[in-house]
Amino acid sequence: MNQFIRRRFWLLIGLCAVLAGLVLWAMPAEKTIGQVIKIVYLHGALSRAGMIGFIAAGLLVILVTWLLEIPLRVLREPSRLRDPDPLAAS
Repeated sequence: MNQFIRRRFWLLIGLCAVLAGLVLWAMPAEKTIGQVIKIVYLHGALSRAGMIGFIAAGLLVILVTWLLEIPLRVLREPSRLRDPDPLAAS
Protein backbone atom coordinates (compact mmCIF):
# COMPACT_ATOMS: atom_id res chain seq x y z
CA MET A 1 0.00 0.00 0.00
CA ASN A 2 2.77 2.42 0.92
CA GLN A 3 4.56 1.81 -2.40
CA PHE A 4 1.29 2.45 -4.25
CA ILE A 5 0.84 5.80 -2.49
CA ARG A 6 4.42 6.85 -3.25
CA ARG A 7 4.07 5.91 -6.89
CA ARG A 8 0.78 7.78 -7.22
CA PHE A 9 2.25 10.85 -5.44
CA TRP A 10 5.17 11.13 -7.85
CA LEU A 11 2.88 10.49 -10.80
CA LEU A 12 0.63 13.38 -9.72
CA ILE A 13 3.63 15.67 -9.13
CA GLY A 14 4.93 14.87 -12.61
CA LEU A 15 1.51 15.41 -14.16
CA CYS A 16 1.17 18.80 -12.47
CA ALA A 17 4.64 19.83 -13.66
CA VAL A 18 3.90 18.78 -17.24
CA LEU A 19 0.54 20.59 -17.23
CA ALA A 20 2.13 23.75 -15.78
CA GLY A 21 4.80 23.62 -18.48
CA LEU A 22 2.19 23.23 -21.21
CA VAL A 23 0.16 26.16 -19.88
CA LEU A 24 3.25 28.39 -19.70
CA TRP A 25 4.33 27.34 -23.18
CA ALA A 26 0.88 27.92 -24.74
CA MET A 27 0.30 31.25 -22.99
CA PRO A 28 0.70 34.21 -25.36
CA ALA A 29 3.34 36.80 -24.58
CA GLU A 30 2.24 40.20 -23.35
CA LYS A 31 2.74 43.09 -25.79
CA THR A 32 5.04 45.35 -23.73
CA ILE A 33 6.68 42.95 -21.27
CA GLY A 34 7.06 39.97 -23.57
CA GLN A 35 7.88 36.47 -22.35
CA VAL A 36 8.85 37.65 -18.84
CA ILE A 37 5.19 37.86 -17.87
CA LYS A 38 5.06 34.06 -17.84
CA ILE A 39 7.58 33.95 -14.99
CA VAL A 40 5.55 36.55 -13.09
CA TYR A 41 2.40 34.47 -13.50
CA LEU A 42 4.21 31.33 -12.35
CA HIS A 43 5.59 33.14 -9.30
CA GLY A 44 2.12 34.38 -8.37
CA ALA A 45 0.59 30.93 -8.74
CA LEU A 46 3.30 29.24 -6.65
CA SER A 47 3.05 31.92 -3.95
CA ARG A 48 -0.70 31.50 -3.71
CA ALA A 49 -0.41 27.70 -3.63
CA GLY A 50 2.10 27.97 -0.79
CA MET A 51 -0.13 30.29 1.22
CA ILE A 52 -3.12 28.02 0.72
CA GLY A 53 -1.02 25.04 1.81
CA PHE A 54 0.05 26.75 5.05
CA ILE A 55 -3.51 27.82 5.80
CA ALA A 56 -4.80 24.28 5.14
CA ALA A 57 -2.13 22.78 7.40
CA GLY A 58 -3.00 25.18 10.21
CA LEU A 59 -6.71 24.51 9.92
CA LEU A 60 -6.06 20.77 9.87
CA VAL A 61 -4.03 20.98 13.09
CA ILE A 62 -6.81 22.94 14.76
CA LEU A 63 -9.43 20.45 13.53
CA VAL A 64 -7.49 17.36 14.63
CA THR A 65 -6.72 18.93 18.02
CA TRP A 66 -10.40 19.70 18.50
CA LEU A 67 -11.64 16.29 17.30
CA LEU A 68 -9.20 14.36 19.46
CA GLU A 69 -9.92 16.70 22.39
CA ILE A 70 -6.25 17.33 23.06
CA PRO A 71 -5.79 20.03 25.74
CA LEU A 72 -3.54 22.91 24.70
CA ARG A 73 -1.27 22.38 27.72
CA VAL A 74 -0.23 19.02 26.22
CA LEU A 75 0.87 20.74 23.03
CA ARG A 76 2.94 23.27 24.99
CA GLU A 77 4.78 20.74 27.19
CA PRO A 78 8.04 19.28 25.90
CA SER A 79 7.93 15.60 25.10
CA ARG A 80 8.88 13.35 27.99
CA LEU A 81 9.95 10.63 25.59
CA ARG A 82 13.22 12.34 24.85
CA ASP A 83 15.81 13.89 27.13
CA PRO A 84 15.51 17.71 26.95
CA ASP A 85 19.27 18.11 27.47
CA PRO A 86 21.19 15.09 26.13
CA LEU A 87 24.53 16.58 27.26
CA ALA A 88 23.46 16.86 30.90
CA ALA A 89 25.23 14.50 33.28
CA SER A 90 23.08 11.71 34.64
